Amino acid sequence: MILWAIISISPVLADPLNDQSDPDQQLEYAEHLFNHKEYSSAVEEFKRFVYFFPDDERVVTAEYKIGLSYFYTKDFKEALDYFVKVQEKSFSSEIGFNSGLMISQVYEKLNDIRAAVDSLHYMLSITKDINRRDKIYYRIGWLFIESGDVNQARSFFDNITKPNQQIFEMELLNDQMDGFKNIPQKDPLVAGLLSIVPGGGYLYCGRYQDALVAFVVNSALIYGAYESFDENLYALGGIVSAVELGFYTGSIYGGVSSAHKYNKAKRTEYIHSMEKKLKFNIFFDANAKKFLLGLVYRF
Repeated sequence: MILWAIISISPVLADPLNDQSDPDQQLEYAEHLFNHKEYSSAVEEFKRFVYFFPDDERVVTAEYKIGLSYFYTKDFKEALDYFVKVQEKSFSSEIGFNSGLMISQVYEKLNDIRAAVDSLHYMLSITKDINRRDKIYYRIGWLFIESGDVNQARSFFDNITKPNQQIFEMELLNDQMDGFKNIPQKDPLVAGLLSIVPGGGYLYCGRYQDALVAFVVNSALIYGAYESFDENLYALGGIVSAVELGFYTGSIYGGVSSAHKYNKAKRTEYIHSMEKKLKFNIFFDANAKKFLLGLVYRF
């Protein structure tokens, strides 16, 4: 019996992960999982650290990393809960500030731009540091760029102080925003009018295959309806005409919709090119305990 008991408990005693006496080892293991993008496991280990060492000064960092792990696994609701918790507990610190930025990113991922902007306005109300406020203005400006509202973006970029305007290369960014007026656009009204001829709207928007299909299908149905009436098959002619009316109106709607999609795609493409050239990524390094300002340029 004694031998069996020793064999049963020995793996537990030998497992370092079950030894909760060393916070450094526990946090190091959680960081290891996080750095290797094993986010689900990292969440559990960071939570374990928070539970067993609630008085450790690194708890807030662990909670922030839990939020990031949830964010990277697209569990945005859980991520939001943790970022809000960290912001409330440590709003004046760098990691609390960074949590506020992440809250806006969560709302952006949820396609709630209004909430993303409102969360940043809240940060402005509790932040007096000039550099932090400039980073918030910069972030809000980009949110409006990404939603296509260049004028609103400019109004926030203009609030950035002159020294930081140079850091954020605002002169070049303003030049890029001027380029919005040169983005190729298709007029939805013109697309609708051209769709009077089946497929004309699709052709105008460069959707040649859809234009051909719309023209062939509508032409075939029109011809079928004509032949039915010509052969005194009025019931069949009425059915074919009703079907054709649906296809015809759908073709017009599709042409107009194609113009809107074309415009959105071109605007998104231009914004992505701006982001690759100019957008700064502002993040707090929780491990190094310092604020990092990074510029990514892809070519």
